[in-house]
Amino acid sequence: MKEIFGYYSMIIVLIFFINFQSKAQEIDPLTLVCDTENIQSPAYKYCYFSGQQPGTDIRDHVDTVKVGDIVIWNGVSSTSANHKVKITTIRHQRGDNIFESNVLRERNGNGKVRGRVKEGTAGMEEKYIITFKVIKPGSGTETFDIDPKLMVRSN
Repeated sequence: MKEIFGYYSMIIVLIFFINFQSKAQEIDPLTLVCDTENIQSPAYKYCYFSGQQPGTDIRDHVDTVKVGDIVIWNGVSSTSANHKVKITTIRHQRGDNIFESNVLRERNGNGKVRGRVKEGTAGMEEKYIITFKVIKPGSGTETFDIDPKLMVRSN
């Protein structure tokens, strides 16, 4: 009888941990929107983040995330469905590094970069550099950088 009770107790404890474990939240992607027809350096004049306040400079734009969030960056063209915007790296520039690494890289050639906001970063702000490629069929590929910010919410 004690063996059966111990078995059921262990199952209840496992169910409790499975149901109540804290999981990282995957946020909506941070989508970089670029005028790929006209883009040139400095690229910040031709790009913005979806959800960014109209008339604000992308270099001053701050996206807010939480500890444990999986942040995903991707890019799109605002002017041509045939043009591709591929995020290649996210590099820590200054302020607090809120990720496990100073450089986050694109994986699988999909034009997206992801990183998890590390523990102990609540209230911190990071200035980072997005490096991205604009691919125009028949015109080649150009590489650009933009440096926005991320702020980690205090819970």
